[in-house]
Amino acid sequence: MATEALDITNLALYEIGSDKIDALTDSNDRARAANEFYTQARDEVLVLTRNGWNCAKKRMQLAVDNSEPSFDYNNKFRLPDDCLRVLYPSDTNGQSVRVDWERRGNYLLINDSVCYLVYIRQLTDVKEMSPLLIQAISLQLASHIVVRLKQSTTLKTSIQKDLALTIMLAEGTEASEGFGRDPGSVRRTGKTLWVDEV
Repeated sequence: MATEALDITNLALYEIGSDKIDALTDSNDRARAANEFYTQARDEVLVLTRNGWNCAKKRMQLAVDNSEPSFDYNNKFRLPDDCLRVLYPSDTNGQSVRVDWERRGNYLLINDSVCYLVYIRQLTDVKEMSPLLIQAISLQLASHIVVRLKQSTTLKTSIQKDLALTIMLAEGTEASEGFGRDPGSVRRTGKTLWVDEV
C-alpha cells in the first residue's frame, strides 16, 4: 500500500506505461511532470465525491469574524486554512442542520451566531488515505501527465474513464462506512441552499 506521495506518483507512472522514479525531485521529465501536478491532482480528487472522503472529513467550531458580511447574512466565519470544500454546517454532534448558508471565498456566511462545520480538509498524509482515494489520486495525476509524457489523448480518455469508475465505487464504499451522519441531498429553493437530513 502507498505510504507517501512518491508511491502514488509511481502508481500514476505505471498507469501510463512509464518507468518509476526514485524521488519527486529527480531530474527527469517524469519527476518534473509529476511534481508539477501532484498537489493539484490530490486536491481535485479530495473534492470530487458527493459526500466527501471519510478519511478527509473534519469537524470544528468556527470563530466568528468581527467584520459583518456585506449583505444577506448576519454573521461570517473564517474557514480553516485546510478547508478544500464545505460539506455542511452541523450541530455539536456532527449532524447536519437545516439553515441558510453560503461560502464566499474563505468565509462561511450564516445567520447563526455559533457555527460548527463539517468539511473536507487538505489531506496530505498518504498514510491516512483510503485505498480508493490513493487509486483515484494516482489516476487523476496520470490524466494530468499522460499527454506530456506519452502524447496520447486516447490513453488520457481511458484513464479518465477509470477515474470515474473509481469515484463511483468510492462513493458507495464511503457511504457504507457510517450510519446516521449522511448529510443527505442538497436542494436549492430560490437562492436558498438546503441540506436535508435523511
